[in-house]
Amino acid sequence: MKRTHKILSSILLVIIGWLMIGVGFTMKMGHPVNTFLLLFGILAFIVGAIWFIICIKR
Repeated sequence: MKRTHKILSSILLVIIGWLMIGVGFTMKMGHPVNTFLLLFGILAFIVGAIWFIICIKR
């Protein structure tokens, strides 16, 4: 995978995680759906940020 693809995919993962956190926190859905969106959003945000830092340093 090229470096630009890695950087763009890590930025996209951060954005998707941020959106999942927002939807999971603000919208009224069933209990497991909100919980999964919030937790997976936090996980995607953190993984995307770490992946972005690693891609930039290399």
